[in-house]
Amino acid sequence: MSLDLEPTEIEAAYIEACRLDVASLKPGNVHVFADGHRMTVSDFSESARVSARYVADPTLTVGQRVRTGVEATFEAVGCNTNLGILLLCAPLALAVGCSPGRPSAVRRGVAAKETSQASAPRVPRSLSRGGEGSESALGAIPSLDALSALRTSVKEVLERLTHEDARDVYRAIARANPAGLGNAAGADVRHDPPAGLTLLDAMSLAAGRDLVARQYATGFDTIFDLCGAAFLPVTAEGLPMETALSYIFLQLLAAQPDTHIARKHGTQAAEAVCEEANAVISDLRFCSPWDWGRPEVEARLIAFDAGLKSRGLNPGSLADLMAAIAFVGLLAITAGPDFAC
Repeated sequence: MSLDLEPTEIEAAYIEACRLDVASLKPGNVHVFADGHRMTVSDFSESARVSARYVADPTLTVGQRVRTGVEATFEAVGCNTNLGILLLCAPLALAVGCSPGRPSAVRRGVAAKETSQASAPRVPRSLSRGGEGSESALGAIPSLDALSALRTSVKEVLERLTHEDARDVYRAIARANPAGLGNAAGADVRHDPPAGLTLLDAMSLAAGRDLVARQYATGFDTIFDLCGAAFLPVTAEGLPMETALSYIFLQLLAAQPDTHIARKHGTQAAEAVCEEANAVISDLRFCSPWDWGRPEVEARLIAFDAGLKSRGLNPGSLADLMAAIAFVGLLAITAGPDFAC
């Protein structure tokens, strides 16, 4: 018995994930609290709308989904709003959908349930109302079995990536022209990739300096770990999804340099932003995710946001991860109620 979402379901999850991305207060990025970097919320919303059909198209490969999504975005808004989001969401969409001529991507069954039980994530103390023992509540979240099966399927999708996928993604990157990505895959992205180089090969070569590429090289582990241990549990308890994303984003920004900032402004600038994020967390040290809507918390985050934007610092790689976490969570929620042995 297969668990394959319809293209319309995948489109809806993708569009909602992109909406949540800009609805969450992520300092330094474009969001509903403030535009920035010569881009607006409407640019991102329109980009999601026009690219959704390509992300969910069951006849397209991963590379084709990325390339056509970027082309549609540039035709609609004339700038790069979503290359990283498309790179992350395309394999996820392929993994949860059923393409013609291939087996179902995500299967219900004992194997999926065993996988989820073996690798059940722990809820970080800072994200849980119940403290250290709250991981036991994960069994009550029906979407976690679907999440585990999707995780396994994504790894299969990544292993099947081809040279043609790399070629399409190179062309998408050349069109989007993101800051500093350049020759990360060992070849100029303005030309086709070297013969025999798959998209997974290319992303593995870039993984050391690009957070999005690193997800390909690690089987999207960061995205699935955070979705299963942080995003789904707290939203299942009633925390708004955009609030959960804002909270997770700040913790990540404090923990690791954003690779988009590092490529564009240098490693020292990215590390300095980490220190600033840690200072914000220190200021808010008594705040849990459920406090995130308080006026004083919002004001502190908005001030941090304005300071980053005034210096042109955009933690865009981490923002792309937030969209992907939301997409994974929404796909799992959509599939979850019917996922059973």
